[in-house]
Amino acid sequence: MTDTPIVLTAGSLADLNADIATANGAGSGAYEIDLTANIQLSSASGGVTQIALNGATLAINGANGSNPNFTLDGGSAQQGLYVYSGAVTIENLTIAHAVAQGGTGSAGLGGGLFVGAAGAVTLNGVGFSGDKAIGATGGDGTSTGGGGGGKEFELGGSQPLAKAGRAASAAAQGAVVARAAI
Repeated sequence: MTDTPIVLTAGSLADLNADIATANGAGSGAYEIDLTANIQLSSASGGVTQIALNGATLAINGANGSNPNFTLDGGSAQQGLYVYSGAVTIENLTIAHAVAQGGTGSAGLGGGLFVGAAGAVTLNGVGFSGDKAIGATGGDGTSTGGGGGGKEFELGGSQPLAKAGRAASAAAQGAVVARAAI
């Protein structure tokens, strides 16, 4: 038996974050977030709340009757979606201009979408456009770890994930979607 989802709507970043917080706080049940507008992120707006489900499931739907595919736009400053844990379905959504910036000694992974080891994501009709993963600045090479780093990868164009996976290098794919080691 499938749970009938509790349907929430989001027309802004504040709405989306509140809806994700609702699903994160639920111990069970099915939740669906229907976007009602494009959502624009910026360095000033902050990012999307991390999805960390604890028994509930979540679907994020970027389509409604008036628009077949809304966009979550990272504004070249914010990461797209970060699924730390839980079962999430994302459909009919474009994730554009999202950036994952590595910190000191760490990689920037999953500009458009990052899936943690405890997360499971299904994508249907999801496009990625201009998403980036930017590595941290490397060391000076004088210690045992060596230098380097700071490399930027981008997967251009609006491509479904299946095409992106075949057409791009593994590093460029990390700009779009990254999966933590299990």
